[in-house]
Amino acid sequence: MKVLHIAESFGGGVVTAMAEYVHSTPEIEHHLLYGHRKQTAADSWDPYTSVRTLGSGREAIRAIRRAVDELQPDVVHAQSSFAGAFTRIALRNRRVRIVYTPHCFAFERRDISPVARAAYFALERVLALNTEVLAGCSPFEARMGAQWRGAEHAIYVPNVARVDAVEAADRGAGGRPLVVGLGRLDIQKDPEWFAGVAALLRGDVDLLWVGGGTPEAEQRMRDNGIEVSGWVDRGEALKMLASASCFVSSALWEGFPMVLLEASELGVPVVMRELSALEDAPESVRVRTQAEAADLTRRVVADPADRDANLAAWRHYLRENTPAIQRERLLQAYGCGAPTETTTAPFGAVGA
Repeated sequence: MKVLHIAESFGGGVVTAMAEYVHSTPEIEHHLLYGHRKQTAADSWDPYTSVRTLGSGREAIRAIRRAVDELQPDVVHAQSSFAGAFTRIALRNRRVRIVYTPHCFAFERRDISPVARAAYFALERVLALNTEVLAGCSPFEARMGAQWRGAEHAIYVPNVARVDAVEAADRGAGGRPLVVGLGRLDIQKDPEWFAGVAALLRGDVDLLWVGGGTPEAEQRMRDNGIEVSGWVDRGEALKMLASASCFVSSALWEGFPMVLLEASELGVPVVMRELSALEDAPESVRVRTQAEAADLTRRVVADPADRDANLAAWRHYLRENTPAIQRERLLQAYGCGAPTETTTAPFGAVGA
């Protein structure tokens, strides 16, 4: 079997999530058609049998058609909202199985107008008609697919984070608890919100943002007493995360953040700003305001019982995010796996 993966914005957590899809289904021949991002690591293309560049706009649509004509894949797996739009427009008259994983719908964005969000929502509903399976990376995404296309065309394919033994970054002896944020310094990750939490914690903890952005954005964080790592590779980022006493997720919108899985694997408590995509996460780990985030963070870093309760809540919530379940549901989405109790639990059998 051949699967052509199409990613318009090939960077960050999408790269990690897609690599796990490949690792979970080694018997499948995986190909990649991607749009480049500046901070994409050099080894990101290694899992794929072949790699092609996507381009943008009309060129992207032509590139998709060329790749399908050349490779003759059994499945085209569109990854991310814009790749999903390009793919379903380009292949509307082609006989190929289209699987779509949004990794966060464009209508979830908070940096665009309500009118633009409504337009993206309407477009998703229309393009769902040319989607064999919406393979959501969160239960929320899969629920939307089931509403638009029917339960037989939607399934939750959980993200997986394989974290090898990681040695925490050395912070020296006698340091204060370390509170960490992570990601690109842009509006999606909302570092200003993190800085607001930091202001309430200042003096009680050390503060670190793992990631980077423009020189101006990095300096604003430093002006707020937050150390900034700048861009580092995944291995170094995991070392910094492993050294944290607590991770604070400040994002305004997300699909299913890989860092939640990585933190859980590393035994790092997580305080998460509420997200519509993770509306079913435990209430005990979610916060609405910066004051709530600071209060919960203080309790988690100061009280071992609160720390253990946070870790246990996340472990229970992420119990389906395993390689075995991911593999079963991917194979079902690709039309080559028989439904099982694990694959059918969220939304019923996906039609082959």
